[in-house]
Amino acid sequence: MRKLAILIAIVLLVVLTTPTGVLADLPSGAITVSVTGNGTWSDGVLSLSLFPGESKCFEVTVHNNWDSELFLEAQTAPNCVSGCDIVACFYPNETTLGVNATCIFNLTVAASGSAPPSSLEPGGVFSANLTISASVGNETEPEPETGVPHHVSLTSAQSGLVVGSPYDLTATVYDSADTPLPNISVGWSVLSGTATLSSLGFTTDISGQAHATADCVAVGTSKVRCKVENKDVSGTIDLTWVEDDDGGDGNGNGDGNGVVTTPNIRQPVSGVAFGEVLIDDTLDKTLVVYNDGDAPLVISSIVRSSGSEDFAYASPLVPFTIGSEDSTVITVRFTPTVVGEESATFTVTSNDPDTPGVSFAVSGTGRSRGQPAWKVFLIGILIIGSGFGGYIYYKRWREKKSSLDMLAGSGDLDLESAGDELNLD
Repeated sequence: MRKLAILIAIVLLVVLTTPTGVLADLPSGAITVSVTGNGTWSDGVLSLSLFPGESKCFEVTVHNNWDSELFLEAQTAPNCVSGCDIVACFYPNETTLGVNATCIFNLTVAASGSAPPSSLEPGGVFSANLTISASVGNETEPEPETGVPHHVSLTSAQSGLVVGSPYDLTATVYDSADTPLPNISVGWSVLSGTATLSSLGFTTDISGQAHATADCVAVGTSKVRCKVENKDVSGTIDLTWVEDDDGGDGNGNGDGNGVVTTPNIRQPVSGVAFGEVLIDDTLDKTLVVYNDGDAPLVISSIVRSSGSEDFAYASPLVPFTIGSEDSTVITVRFTPTVVGEESATFTVTSNDPDTPGVSFAVSGTGRSRGQPAWKVFLIGILIIGSGFGGYIYYKRWREKKSSLDMLAGSGDLDLESAGDELNLD
């Protein structure tokens, strides 16, 4: 049994670069950066510690000191390191920053749940460059065209192709903002080779996906295409069939030595509690999906299957693959539109043969932004005015009472003259 209580020390070097822009050469002080989170930030070096299976999040704040709008791009080099034992990534990975403005990148660093990485330097210290590039703002690309098919991604839902064994395919249609598009008509075809297609899906579902089954009766390679109807938008995938000589289970799931290899998504997938978030604000949080199996785990979709629409899956782009005994950090988003508690359930669909669909829960509370400033000011004026009026009335009453006491103390109290003196009306 592996010992997971092994501390991994990580040193992440944050390097700021300023490529030449179109309008001007940017000086080295064009942007400044600061880091907050569960780690130590000093002289451009972020130091932290992680246990296997743990992830930590940081806020990297960038300020534009330049006299022009800047385009920022944040990235890690490399993104997955030490054989994917450690993953570091930014969200978002690019933004446009106005003059004298500030933005925040969310940096997530995660260690896999496997044994400590063997490629660590002596002393358990790992280092990587986290680069934030800045260029003048007019280099940014135009806003993405949403709602219109832009590209098609094809992936497999099985881990091996054996002659005579059906092979499941998934095509996802995206717009230029990488948003999956539902209700899009598509057509499937074999561009080369002797593969056959069946069980075709000709319209994308709510997740923007269409499915088909490929098969072949002879060893060889075929190219399969899924094309959006009436548009020059398509995706292709090369499929290679081999004889079943791996000693596996007859479906291509073997290691060549008679041992069956399968992906295995860890259950349960931990949920996320967002806490209180102001109405119309957005908060992103991360969680980790683990593959405890000894074959690649293909995540074909992550969708909200029930609950509030104020929750959404953010990244990474699906489909994606998690290596054997590895993990991937995913991001979910909460943008409350109503006051009060909300919850939702997300379903992760994969090629795990035993549990192809697993779920995790998210929850959060929308909080009101409170009274407008003008109402607070008016209420304050009323309170102060009422207090001042009460003080004046009390002072006048004390003065009149003192005059009455003096007349009574003289032993010669004339009520008629006292009434004129006090003017009690």
